[in-house]
Amino acid sequence: MPEQADRPRWLDRCRWLLVPAAGLGALGVFAKVAREVQERETTAVDRAVSLALHLLDSPFMDAVMRGFTFLGSFPAVAAVVVAAAIWRVRSRDRRSAVALAASISPSAGSATPR
Repeated sequence: MPEQADRPRWLDRCRWLLVPAAGLGALGVFAKVAREVQERETTAVDRAVSLALHLLDSPFMDAVMRGFTFLGSFPAVAAVVVAAAIWRVRSRDRRSAVALAASISPSAGSATPR
């Protein structure tokens, strides 16, 4: 991490302005892309990317993608949260364990197949 003397002075003076400006810039870029998607101006790019990805189609890649999909499923996330809660209980941090358990219980209803 750079020391105070290594940073330009103008950066310290303008930091209060640079951070919000960067956030607004990112928001503006997102809004522009969202507008283009809504107006279907990105259809050609989407189609080209889709066709390029289909060139990678294989049984192995199907298995890899199913594995990535499973990582985001309720049983996989619940197992990680339960393991973390057990770790926090064993570390004598019961407050964190309760918070972890509470964070997963509202999403239990979303585990039902549609």
